[in-house]
Amino acid sequence: MLYDHVPDNLPQGFSMALLQNPVALSAYENLPPKMQQHYLDRAKTVPNKVKMTALIEELGFYGNRFQ
Repeated sequence: MLYDHVPDNLPQGFSMALLQNPVALSAYENLPPKMQQHYLDRAKTVPNKVKMTALIEELGFYGNRFQ
């Protein structure tokens, strides 16, 4: 199940957005720990769903370079 791959310590909005974008979820899982923390910190300051979606799309695009 895809939901099993989402770490428990993520903010709910970030988790939900990752679940809706399997490419971004895979990218997040494969990032080095410092980069995961970078995206986690950014996710904590996202003010709305539109900006969270943009962050997740960026993560999918950028994060896949590490695979």
